[in-house]
Amino acid sequence: MVRSSTLRGSVDVRGSLVPELIDEIPILAVTTAFSDGSFVLRDALELRLKESDRIRAMVTNLRNLGLDVEEYEDGFAFQAKKALIGSEFESYGDHRIAMAFGIAGVAVPNGALIRDSECVDISFPGFWEKLLSVQRT
Repeated sequence: MVRSSTLRGSVDVRGSLVPELIDEIPILAVTTAFSDGSFVLRDALELRLKESDRIRAMVTNLRNLGLDVEEYEDGFAFQAKKALIGSEFESYGDHRIAMAFGIAGVAVPNGALIRDSECVDISFPGFWEKLLSVQRT
């Protein structure tokens, strides 16, 4: 049996944790946005060199969710808040950004529009159909 609950806790990713979590950072940040905590990412300059500048992409899209996000050269930080908003999000052609904000769109009022959403086919063909099937149940 699965039950929902309030997410608690903060995420602080820096130093040796960055390479271990480098591909999970977009979804960790989005998940933290819906928690009672905060998110800090430092020492992640390499994220600027992924499929997109993931630091800039995350900061821009998290701000579109209604968060106050501080951007650093090597990361970003924010405090979660209860009232997040639906918006249009840019994928920047990056499958991880598209999927993370697609999941955010399920949890915000009025959903979300993900631009260039077909980029998810790089790593998860059928992602949008799977997400819709989970959302309906």
